[in-house]
Amino acid sequence: MLFLFHFLVSLPLGRISTYLSELDLEKEELPPLETRTSFALNREDEFDQVGDVINAMTEKLSLSHRELEKKVEERTARLRESETFLNDTGRVAKMGGWEVDVATKEVRWTTETYRIHEVPEDYKPPLDEAINFFHPDDSEKLTKAIEQAMDKGMPYDMEIRFITAKGRQLWTRTICAPEVVDGKTVKLKGMFQDITERKQAEERATRLGRIVERSLNEIYVFESESPKFIEVNHGARASLGFSMEELRSLTPLDIKPEFTPESFEEAISPLRLGDKEIIVFETVHQRKDGSLYNVEVHLQLMFEETPPVFVAIIQDTTERKRMQSMMVQTEKMMSVGALAAGMAHELNNSLGGILQGIQNVQRRIKPDLEKNQEIARELGGRPGKSVHLLRSTRDSQFHARGTRVWRTGSGYR
Repeated sequence: MLFLFHFLVSLPLGRISTYLSELDLEKEELPPLETRTSFALNREDEFDQVGDVINAMTEKLSLSHRELEKKVEERTARLRESETFLNDTGRVAKMGGWEVDVATKEVRWTTETYRIHEVPEDYKPPLDEAINFFHPDDSEKLTKAIEQAMDKGMPYDMEIRFITAKGRQLWTRTICAPEVVDGKTVKLKGMFQDITERKQAEERATRLGRIVERSLNEIYVFESESPKFIEVNHGARASLGFSMEELRSLTPLDIKPEFTPESFEEAISPLRLGDKEIIVFETVHQRKDGSLYNVEVHLQLMFEETPPVFVAIIQDTTERKRMQSMMVQTEKMMSVGALAAGMAHELNNSLGGILQGIQNVQRRIKPDLEKNQEIARELGGRPGKSVHLLRSTRDSQFHARGTRVWRTGSGYR
């Protein structure tokens, strides 16, 4: 009996116990349990059935183990892909994450946060040292915000200056969302982003806007469809006498009396059709008081804006027109002067011959000339009396024609 009990009960139970104690669940394939008590006993007793059940369970356990490992690998791969995606997204957006344990003050950063700080990823700064990366003029404000987040669970969103480990000065945005448990802040979690490019773009836009606003040229921006004014700079407002509020209800036709809706649309149609990038034309503007002044218009259509807008840069040409008129008058006067000078030259040439003839006559009738004296003696008279008669004849001829001859330093005229 004892032998049968040992063979049929104790021995199978021992085998099962040994199998279970040596079973390694880390392996993908689990070994089967040898259940047959003896080849000599050709029957399936209850212990053999127990062994079969255990083997079936073992096989199912092996299958579940393999399936579990496969799922773990798949989820690990997805997590790695997600981490890679988040890192790539963070690098493009220059955005990282951070976390502070309130109890230990331990600071944790994401990969992009390390990149923005320009420090290696094994760098583990204490909280005070992490705050020191921010600009001295801004770090005190940040410290107060962190203290309020820890003590009162107050979130914050700040744009402050930052200095990297390599000395580069940046603009950053830091956001904090405290994690509160049972009314007590246990962690600070947040976002950290390099916004330097955005800040620089805002500064350029602000500077450009300031330059445009202060320009002496008139600058108008108006809608493509309405077309009501959207923006009008100070130079235009000063020239027209309208306020910005008044101009927002006006259109270019309200200040361009020479145009009708049809003629204005015809003028700007090359811009709408894309045939031209800019058109230039001259017209007049009408001020609030009704007075007019000459202008030159440079007009563009900005399709890049949403919705598209027209931009007009306008110069007051009143002074230029006045100068052009003066130049035309000057040229006319110069032309008249040149004509008068030519006429005077021609007259001088004609009078020169006449005066030369008169001088010859005067020279030939002088009484002291020997030839004149000979002729006078031949005529039976005195030379002086003959000369006097010739001179009287000459003077009477000049007076009869109403001609006067003056003696000047350079001749007669």
